[in-house]
Amino acid sequence: MEQAFRREGLIDRVHFTGVLKGAALADAYAAMDVFAFSSFSETQGLVLVEAMTAGCPVVALNAPGVREVVADGVNGRLLPADADAIRFAAALGEIAGARKERRQSLRRAARKTAAAYAIDVTVARTRAYYTRIISERRRRSGVTGGLWARVRRLFAREMEIVGNFAHAAADAILPDDSGKADKHD
Repeated sequence: MEQAFRREGLIDRVHFTGVLKGAALADAYAAMDVFAFSSFSETQGLVLVEAMTAGCPVVALNAPGVREVVADGVNGRLLPADADAIRFAAALGEIAGARKERRQSLRRAARKTAAAYAIDVTVARTRAYYTRIISERRRRSGVTGGLWARVRRLFAREMEIVGNFAHAAADAILPDDSGKADKHD
């Protein structure tokens, strides 16, 4: 990639940062006007949510894991999977060159989208789902103890593991609580 940018005389317009984590990653997302994502394989939309957490709108191709996160015209642009480079570049330019009010609207919507994927929200949603399924099965079967008591204990352990995993993931990708504010509009 570096050679391609150099060959096209654009090397002064790109930064090759290497792997970023924690505050450095959050700062990089916050410094962006728009996040470009041209991959067809984002199984969970995590990188998109990371960018949106910093209020960065996304331009991406319609693919699984992407379409669940990017709402076209709301928190970025969701382009057809077969969009060519010219259309992709135009969408990037549209967001980067938008009026201040429009950029702020996209940034607010991106943060709102990301909030729906926050660790506490997703763990609570998962817990509610399992609780609902267990309650429904108990109601249908009329069983109140035995197997269902074991399932409840197993579920409690599972939620503890999920919570621990979610917190570990957050520590790896989210900035610390040092109070750094987003300096972008």
